Amino acid sequence: MQQKNVPVDFDVLSIDVDGTDYFIWESLQSFKPRVVIIEFNFSIPNDVVFVQAKDNHVNQGCSLLALVLLGKQKGYELICCTMCNAIFILSESYSELQIPSNSIWHLYMPPMDGRIFHGYDGTVFVQGMDLLWWQNISLSHDDFQVLPKSARKFGDAQSG
Repeated sequence: MQQKNVPVDFDVLSIDVDGTDYFIWESLQSFKPRVVIIEFNFSIPNDVVFVQAKDNHVNQGCSLLALVLLGKQKGYELICCTMCNAIFILSESYSELQIPSNSIWHLYMPPMDGRIFHGYDGTVFVQGMDLLWWQNISLSHDDFQVLPKSARKFGDAQSG
């Protein structure tokens, strides 16, 4: 970017490449834009740190929480979210905005908040993930079963 005479402290950087957005922001060491707008994968719950492989042929994205943690390392604070974009400002400017809390939980509620868990017997349960969003494919509990129904038993269960 220095070859193009981009100032070190320009105003706005927007990163939206459908995959390696995290790594692009992470790699910027010499530049300090005042505001960074960056895409994240909204199908990942707020409490999950996920960063896809560093591969331009992979299109999985990263979680909002991964970006919040990276932002803090780089001297930025989260100030706002759209459905799939996080907006950060330099930490030294954050207080000027008088945001009561920039907790991820105050600023963003994912449209999908999926959870996968299993019962004692090995039955896999899925909550909040009834659609593969970008492929528009419906999902059900049956799509996630690893064990056949006949093998779903809990060894320590008291016989009735």
